[in-house]
Amino acid sequence: MVERVSVSDLPDTPNPTSGKKEVDEAVGAEAFGFNVYEVRPGEQIPWGYHSHPDHEELFYVLAGAIAVETEEGTVRAESGDAVFVAPGEKNRAHNDGDETARVLAVGAPKDADARR
Repeated sequence: MVERVSVSDLPDTPNPTSGKKEVDEAVGAEAFGFNVYEVRPGEQIPWGYHSHPDHEELFYVLAGAIAVETEEGTVRAESGDAVFVAPGEKNRAHNDGDETARVLAVGAPKDADARR
C-alpha cells in the first residue's frame, strides 16, 4: 500500500498547541507516530514533563525554535535541528521563543506511546 496526503489539508487534532496534524493516522501507519505541530510562543508539544517507558521520540524543527527540557538540562533546537529522546528520558518540549515554530514529532513503536 502507498498512501499520499496533503498535510495542510488534514484536520487539527485537539491538543495544547495551535495545530497538530496526525499524519500517521491519515496514512494508516501502525509502527510509528508522525505528527506535525504548529507551536506558538509559550505552547508545549503536547504534554507536560513526561517520559515514554518504551517509546523513542524525535523532534525535527522545520521553522522557529523549541526548547526540550530534560533531567540533564535544556536542549535548544532551531530550524534544521533534530533532538532525540530515548525511552524513559523525562522531557518537555516547548516554544520558548518569540515566533511560531513548526515541528515534526516522530515516535516508535507507536503502540508503546504510553506516557508517565
